Amino acid sequence: MAELGNSAASRDIAYVLHPYTNLEKHKEAGPHIVTKGEGVWIYDESGKGYIEGMAGLWCTSLGFGEQRLIDAATKQMQELPFYHVFAAKSHNPAIDLAEKLIGMAPVPMSKVFFANSGSEANDTAIKMIWYYNNALGRPEKKKIISRIKGYHGVTVAAASLTGLPANHRDFDLPIAGILHTDCPHYYRFAEPGETEQDFSSRLADSLEQMINGHENSGTHNFLEADKSFHMNLIHRYENSLLESIMGNIRDFISILGQKALASPGRIQEVIQEHQEILEALHQKDKTATVRAIKDHLDATEKSLLENL
Repeated sequence: MAELGNSAASRDIAYVLHPYTNLEKHKEAGPHIVTKGEGVWIYDESGKGYIEGMAGLWCTSLGFGEQRLIDAATKQMQELPFYHVFAAKSHNPAIDLAEKLIGMAPVPMSKVFFANSGSEANDTAIKMIWYYNNALGRPEKKKIISRIKGYHGVTVAAASLTGLPANHRDFDLPIAGILHTDCPHYYRFAEPGETEQDFSSRLADSLEQMINGHENSGTHNFLEADKSFHMNLIHRYENSLLESIMGNIRDFISILGQKALASPGRIQEVIQEHQEILEALHQKDKTATVRAIKDHLDATEKSLLENL
């Protein structure tokens, strides 16, 4: 490895693997390093402040530097900084919090199972559902239906639930037993002339068909069934899919404003390419066309994102 220097940014590039990050671009641009948080604000190493609208990926909803949290954490670190609840072990903070959460639950619940993230929580829920059905003598009752474009996390099972191609591509996902039904996005996926009521009814019918069509399917059939479903869905929505991509490109143009992509005129080239694809959709061999579209859109998305 070439010597990168000893700055925080250089050491980040050398040693930190970032999720949801274009790592090639990261090697050139480096990280945006945050050094301080105060209330709803965070500050980078240059002292510039930003409102942290995502609350640190939803983990700091009470704000930064809250003295009550600092005091509570300091007290607990002094008494018992960590302990687990495996093998019937427990501790007062876990007991107190579980009791509090059960009292706040909007529906009757019995127990609390603690996890470290939303992805881990969803993976655990899937395991519990499968264990429950195994315990009741229903080993074939394993399918879970998620939605295309839904987001549920990035671990193996949670990413399988997530209905985003980028979260599946190159990771051998989704795993068997995870199916995906239509995305309820009327603007993007309604058919020409379809009312919102008709759109909703069609999606409900599609979901019912998926449930009924897989009631007697064994686990070994899930993967092929899901592949078949997705191919049918692509055919059904090929025009809407293309309109969605074109809409995304228009969004890129709007967001970029006065900024230019690395290659001048690239936006117009992309639009022209998609217009040619639209014409290609009228050809007889739509399966080959759709597959070509998928490959092309993946490459286009990568090209656009790399040049933002």
